[in-house]
Amino acid sequence: MKADPDVLSLYREFDALMARALVLSARQGKPATCGANCPGCCIEPVMVEVREVEHALGRMTPQLRARVKERTYAWLAKVLPSGLLNVEHPSVFKWRALSAPCPFLEFGQCSIYADRPLGCRSHTAVGPKEGCYDEEKRKEQIYLQSEELNIAMMQMAVERWSDLEFNNLGVVLAKILCDLDIECADAQRVEITAN
Repeated sequence: MKADPDVLSLYREFDALMARALVLSARQGKPATCGANCPGCCIEPVMVEVREVEHALGRMTPQLRARVKERTYAWLAKVLPSGLLNVEHPSVFKWRALSAPCPFLEFGQCSIYADRPLGCRSHTAVGPKEGCYDEEKRKEQIYLQSEELNIAMMQMAVERWSDLEFNNLGVVLAKILCDLDIECADAQRVEITAN
């Protein structure tokens, strides 16, 4: 595994788009309330394109990869018995109740923050910070979301690759690091064909 220049350019392009969206949101009275490396949502599911995980793992030391592998097994021990991977679009609150943090989370911080997937990059709170941690207030939390951002994110990926494979981050880690083939109801494969 190694760093992927296509992923790096995708992240640079998307980060510039997000920066503009955040400026507009702040002008509308909704500034970002989660700062760099905020772990508030790191116990929620995130869908990723497989290349993103391969890229992040390729930039890690063998020691960090080994720790991520251990945490992936711990994540699986909580997630598999819950059955949430078998449900399409399960409630984020059911995920949070599992207390199964992202395997990339180490000492309360993202160990791949510079290489975090698009799903993480685009998940930005613009509501009160307490809404990221307090389970009751989380129900009312406001996030920077727009159809335009989602479309732009997909277009950026399509420009680089002719096929896309999206899956739950933990499932992708289980496949790559633990050689486990686990099904996820939300997984999807997109093949782009020229017209």
